[in-house]
Amino acid sequence: MRKLLVTIPAALALLALGVPGAALAQGGSCPGVPTSGTNYYDYADGSVKWRNTVFGRPGIITASYGVAVSRDLRAAGAATIYWEASLAGLASGSGSIPQKSADLVQTAANQSGCATPYITLNEFQGSNFTNQYAQNVLAVMQNIQALGARPILLIPTSSAKTGNSGAATFFTAAAQYGDLVHEIYFNAKTVSGQGPVVGSRNTRIAFRNRLGAFQALGIPRAKQGIMLGFQSGAGQGGRSGLQPQSAWLEFVKLQSLAAQQVSREGAVGSIWSWGWGTFANAGSADADKQVAACTYLWSRDPGLCNAPSQAQFDTSTSAGQLTLSPGVQCSFTGGRITQTQVRQYKRLAGSPQAALNALFETAVVRKARRASSRSVSSAEKAIIRSRFKNSRSTYLKRLKRSKISRKTARTVIATLLSEKALGSQATTLQNQALSNTTCLLDQVSKASTGSLATRLTYLKLVSPKRR
Repeated sequence: MRKLLVTIPAALALLALGVPGAALAQGGSCPGVPTSGTNYYDYADGSVKWRNTVFGRPGIITASYGVAVSRDLRAAGAATIYWEASLAGLASGSGSIPQKSADLVQTAANQSGCATPYITLNEFQGSNFTNQYAQNVLAVMQNIQALGARPILLIPTSSAKTGNSGAATFFTAAAQYGDLVHEIYFNAKTVSGQGPVVGSRNTRIAFRNRLGAFQALGIPRAKQGIMLGFQSGAGQGGRSGLQPQSAWLEFVKLQSLAAQQVSREGAVGSIWSWGWGTFANAGSADADKQVAACTYLWSRDPGLCNAPSQAQFDTSTSAGQLTLSPGVQCSFTGGRITQTQVRQYKRLAGSPQAALNALFETAVVRKARRASSRSVSSAEKAIIRSRFKNSRSTYLKRLKRSKISRKTARTVIATLLSEKALGSQATTLQNQALSNTTCLLDQVSKASTGSLATRLTYLKLVSPKRR
């Protein structure tokens, strides 16, 4: 730590002269903490009584505080970064922010065993991004970076309002000084009730939406992270009383897999696990926390913890996941839609989403009630007689102008006949199928009826009166 004691006063002097933090140092370089790719961080302070048993091993990076706590974790093989429990004191108007930042960096260095530490800043309370508190938070981050450390700002959902006045400026500036981690917590009862397919889909969409909102500000994914919430306290998201244990472990596994999937689509800087501590708030004590943490590690890498030997739960890592064959856009029970089909139908439907809707509608309703070739021919003849003056050649010319084959036209007619026979059940069946549908990037179809006929109006069924 002697080297750090020399650099802090020097950096403070440079800050006083107005030298930008980025010119002073690129923060964060600690043993066992990779400087590229996606890092996994696990909360493990003194409130996590079993921390050494589960997290004290090579391949784990813990976010902790306390000299002895962090030292013991490192002795067991884990890497450590520093966890600052609350920004409140640092960002308050009292005292010198440069000095408070210097004290924090020194503390973080001593506890994490790293001269240029990673420092997690918890309990950001921003909603007004132009007030003095927000400016103080930025000043803290700038000072930390200038001192050679790496600040990581945790952003609760209540503060992740990129459209708020000043928010874009604030978050863009914060990303210049450090990393931003989104606290995205779900109610486990709600997600579990949706099943592995829909629950995982909605989780991934929420992750993408939050990351995308910040990417729209010019903040790359590499500067962003996702924090998963496995807390048990009442009213905080997380377990929320979910039983039995196997359902809770299933939720933990699926949350982890969802974050991994979204990161594979475009690497995020970090993925975090939170909620392992036991605090005084109601419901925080949970005897299943240790096995849940083991399950979380197992879902990342089975070599980190043997969860199946400790508890019974569904160990499938494919259920609800985007494991589609090459060239397949969507898959559901009894059917699939290829990317080629979507491209072909896009011209007819007007957009990729509309094409997907039409293809899904066709596949589901025709599987449930397939119209006979004879009934399709009869309906087609009625269309020619009613709308084309009984001229088959005029009808075929119209299809040619629409750039569709007669086979496709008959498919549209057959789908309409199936929907007519099914009535309201056509929509019900599609909604049921959506509960087990997986699509690339979770761009699923929507239940619809007569979707292609809304553009190809001349293919709508002719009412009996007009025949």
